[in-house]
Amino acid sequence: MHTKRTDLDVTRDARDFGPIESVCEHFESACKAGEPPAIEELLLEWEEPERSKLLSELLQIELSYASEKGETLVSHIFEGRFPEHRQVVKDAFERWLSGRKSDAGTDIDDTLVMESHFGKLRLHAQGGLGMVFRAEDQELSREVAVKFIRTNLADDSESRDRFRLEAEITSRLEHPGIVPVYGLGDTGKGELFYAMRFIQGQTLDDSIARFHKGNESDDETVTDRERRYRELLERFVAVCKTMAYAHNRGIVHRDIKPENVMLGRYGETIVIDWGLAMHVGRQGVFKQSGEMTLMPSSGNSSGDSWGGTPAYMSPEQATGTLELTPASDIYSLGVTLYKILVGTVPFTGTLHELRSKVIRGEFKRPTSLNKKVSKAVEAICLKAMQSTPSDRYETALELARDVENYLADAPVTAYEDPLSRKLARWGRRHRTLSQSVLIGLLLLTIAGITATAVFSNLRSEAVSLQQSEHESRKQSLSVSARFAARTIADKIDIRLRILESMAENPQLHDLLRQVNLRPEDEASRVPLQAWFDAQRAKHVHIEDHAWSLFASDGSQVGRCPQYQDEEKRIPYGSLKQNYNYRDYFHGRLSDFETGPPNTQSHVSVAMESTNGGLIVVFSTPIKSEAEPSPLGIISMAIELGQFADLAVSLPPGQKVLLVDTRRYYMKLADSDEKGPSGEGLLLHHPDLSSVATPDEMPHLEQSIVKYMRDMKPDSLRIDNLLPENYRDPLAAVDEGAPLAAFAPIILTARPSDSDVYKTGWFVIIQQQ
Repeated sequence: MHTKRTDLDVTRDARDFGPIESVCEHFESACKAGEPPAIEELLLEWEEPERSKLLSELLQIELSYASEKGETLVSHIFEGRFPEHRQVVKDAFERWLSGRKSDAGTDIDDTLVMESHFGKLRLHAQGGLGMVFRAEDQELSREVAVKFIRTNLADDSESRDRFRLEAEITSRLEHPGIVPVYGLGDTGKGELFYAMRFIQGQTLDDSIARFHKGNESDDETVTDRERRYRELLERFVAVCKTMAYAHNRGIVHRDIKPENVMLGRYGETIVIDWGLAMHVGRQGVFKQSGEMTLMPSSGNSSGDSWGGTPAYMSPEQATGTLELTPASDIYSLGVTLYKILVGTVPFTGTLHELRSKVIRGEFKRPTSLNKKVSKAVEAICLKAMQSTPSDRYETALELARDVENYLADAPVTAYEDPLSRKLARWGRRHRTLSQSVLIGLLLLTIAGITATAVFSNLRSEAVSLQQSEHESRKQSLSVSARFAARTIADKIDIRLRILESMAENPQLHDLLRQVNLRPEDEASRVPLQAWFDAQRAKHVHIEDHAWSLFASDGSQVGRCPQYQDEEKRIPYGSLKQNYNYRDYFHGRLSDFETGPPNTQSHVSVAMESTNGGLIVVFSTPIKSEAEPSPLGIISMAIELGQFADLAVSLPPGQKVLLVDTRRYYMKLADSDEKGPSGEGLLLHHPDLSSVATPDEMPHLEQSIVKYMRDMKPDSLRIDNLLPENYRDPLAAVDEGAPLAAFAPIILTARPSDSDVYKTGWFVIIQQQ
């Protein structure tokens, strides 16, 4: 039995006993007895700051016991009791509530370790980075898929990083179209693995192959084929929506293809193999999606933009741009749709041939391979596969919606239906009209509209027939010239950005400083060349003649390739020579002036290479914030006549020519004598295989060069045609004058005051 105590007794005991803890102990005992004293009275004989401390502790006790009795506790009621200590009351309430949350569960450590045991492993599939096994989760008695990193890659740090990144991205992308990951582990022998849901089913590629094989059989009905065709398109829509989610999280897959899409037995459509995925900046519609950006803790993909399956990669992947966007995945989705439509990929051949076709956009339209393909769905496919990223669908969701509209017999954004199809669609959507009068009126209306349309079309055709073929060709050439100029400008810009990215590398800065300090020390060049070789190897898909590194004094201190005879290890003669007189080094459009390193990226005029042949060079300075002037120059050379990688896809019969209208002054190799000079040099022509000596260099007529230079870029609309006196520099004497249009190559992504904004290069598109 508890004895009742007065408030004064408690206070006196506390004062005699000493610390605040004593008062709290007595107060808690009184609370247990159900006869607690008033806190207000306990505080009377205490001074600050001890009074506030005591109040805080007593409130914790009172709140705990009042809560156990089911009383409703509100902060502002207690604040009214202690108006001079409102903040103390608020803090006490927060502390009490925090304690309640902690007490709600058991006493659990911050970090838990959960072991899993997988047995009955059976090889299911394998790829370049890992192998997938079917296994049994022995703790939960369920079937799972376990992906192991390949044994030969287990000790490779870059491969391990990629494997971890794949597991992390796959697990953090929470979407029905992405397989759930259960955990990441290590075998104890250094072999990484991660467990995930096992999908019973087949790949989209298998389903496409069976569909088109079935089309060759007479056993399948038209209805069955139509159903399976629609199912494939519906699966494709699901893939698009999955990728739209990933893009909105800032993730690009980089290897979208039918083989990387699993179709479950119960309607699941799962995008797999995120091993090449990379984080990209979210801009525009992707930033406005409402999704949070997924920033991988494992870092970004260590691979460059060349990663992917060649037959499905976008032109920007094939050319090696460092700035991939979701548009690259949209292109791969377009190729996937192409295979659904015709059963084959649009590009075939050797790796070099295939990449060249991808860059040029050389492939057959789906309807030329399968006459049953609708013009509308073909237009969707072709829009997704546009060579220029900005011409594709802005998002994968827009691509999905167009395919859904096609399946729903609704208009699609990529295709303008003819009037007959619009009327037919309208009729299909109004089959429920039952009143005969309305049907009759409808038929009369349709007949009237059709008749009007027919007569209108006849009139239009008559007008079109009156237009000369000459005018139509002029318009086609004009459009082609502007398109070609934009495309080539983008490809030049890509090469410059690759060089600029390499020039910013801190490791290169350190290595080049050592070379500049000890220019005669060949040992200091060895690690520099090794670094250069490793960087160049990442861009083997870029067609070129040679890459070079120059010290601040103009000496060539690195070259890729380094040896003119790999077996005998004979280096090129240009190494160690000084090139501070070259245009690509000082940027003065002449090979007779020496000067310090250029401070801007530059496109050189033509020159004769020390190692033979005529070249033009893209170059950029190697600059560090620690030095006032450039440490050196990094460059990429291309031989005249070898600009195939800069070519573009054009209508049949049209030829693309590339001309440098800038005046050049050429220094002959191994001589201080002046060589040829001039302007209007032909850099590329389909009939120009190579140019070995300056005497062989073809030029445009001076009057044509002046005509092109005098035409302001802003005025190049539909009238960008060359005059009638234009002649093909490589044409036979008796060959007639071609019809030709031109356009300047301007790097619009660069500042207008930069050295490379106006290259001085022009594209000419001609047709006999």
